[in-house]
Amino acid sequence: MKRRSVSNMKIANAILMTYLLAYAYPVLSQSVVYVEPGSGTLEAAIQSAVPGDTLELTSGGVYTLSADVSSFGNIGMPLTITVENGASERAVLQLGPDASLTKKYYFFNINDSAALTLRGLEIHGLLNDSPVAASMLVFDCRPDPSTARIGNFRLEDCIFHDFTDYIVHGMKDSYARGAIQDTVFINNVTVYHAKHFLQYKHVSLHHLEMTNTTVYGLQGMALKIGKIGYRTVAGVTDPTITPTGFIDHCTLDDLGDIHGHIQVDDAYHLLTISNCIISHQQQYDQPPVYFTGPAVNPAVSIQNTGFWEVGPPNAEVGGEDWIGYEFSDTTYKDPRYLGAPGGDFSLPDNSIYLSWSSENGQIGDTNWGTYVATGLSGDRISGEQELQILQTYPNPFCNETTIQYLLTKKEMVSIKIYAASGKEIITLENTVRDSGIHIKTWYAKECEAGIYFCIMEAGETSGVKKLILIK
Repeated sequence: MKRRSVSNMKIANAILMTYLLAYAYPVLSQSVVYVEPGSGTLEAAIQSAVPGDTLELTSGGVYTLSADVSSFGNIGMPLTITVENGASERAVLQLGPDASLTKKYYFFNINDSAALTLRGLEIHGLLNDSPVAASMLVFDCRPDPSTARIGNFRLEDCIFHDFTDYIVHGMKDSYARGAIQDTVFINNVTVYHAKHFLQYKHVSLHHLEMTNTTVYGLQGMALKIGKIGYRTVAGVTDPTITPTGFIDHCTLDDLGDIHGHIQVDDAYHLLTISNCIISHQQQYDQPPVYFTGPAVNPAVSIQNTGFWEVGPPNAEVGGEDWIGYEFSDTTYKDPRYLGAPGGDFSLPDNSIYLSWSSENGQIGDTNWGTYVATGLSGDRISGEQELQILQTYPNPFCNETTIQYLLTKKEMVSIKIYAASGKEIITLENTVRDSGIHIKTWYAKECEAGIYFCIMEAGETSGVKKLILIK
């Protein structure tokens, strides 16, 4: 393995990026560069990186922008930014305390020949609890985006939230129009509070895969994919550069300013949506899955998916029928999330959606239905239901959160908070409680941001709730 000396960094294990475009960097470096938390350290590491490097961040470490810059860096090569192996908490990327309220912050600028993996990170645009940064990622392929070729993005085990504009921004004309990208892979990601999540209006995307992901509380759409008129090379439109897509086990809630939750322009290839919950559209002007000018029928295949409070078809898209849509095993039922306003999309234990999937299991983001010790998944409850965890709110939360639970009979109650590593943080309750609804508050001001678990026991019943602490 190649070893490099970089100021404030140490070398660890190697990870080689995969799924790169064939033309880009056929022989890659295999260095892993450790990046210390702090202000400006990630910027320096990106500036010093060579193609194929992995920048490894500290578990729970906070990485901030320097006061005089608006981006962590320009990326024009294959690069991985990941939390360290075995981490119990995500690394956090955020603005510095001296950030300007008037400057446009785009955390990563994607240039020609880039490919990027983000893994185990929380990235947000907050400053003093208010969204300030514009976008997490923006394409800047000047001077000629029509010749730009971008490799894969992999977004894994991440949380992106509180940006004032699009989180992935592919709509800046002179920066992005005509650029072509291979594939975006998204797995185990939570996104909230921005305009759109992925805005690919001016960047041509070949393929999209999104799995076990929750997107909620956006002003606009989760996904906006392309328009054929923008996919030009040397002035000639290429109709083959149109996206295929596969969206599976995702929860999309409280989205859609005009065009619903997902929009695909000029659909020449099939988009498949399976095992998802699509709910609470802010405006009903368009269907929740909206496309224009489909050249194939069906253009969208929707399978084993639940809808609730979303817009109907209309004259502009399919008239009275869902023309171009192919449905199988879909339903219109209220998911009755246990705490959607606070970001908890757990399903009640009698929900039809717990057995609606193509595998006869849960639909939606499965992180809300099962508990795994890694801390990057959801909740469980087992036993004879002497205990019901009604909700935790807010969640995600800052400093304190309230746990509301119901006892069906008088029981000895234990409530403990654990870090994702398994370390016990605090015992909130260890006493006998009468039947009825009870409330307990966890004051977490002294705890670090990250994933925690509330583990409750009452009689023969035990329950687990995932808690997300942000700072």
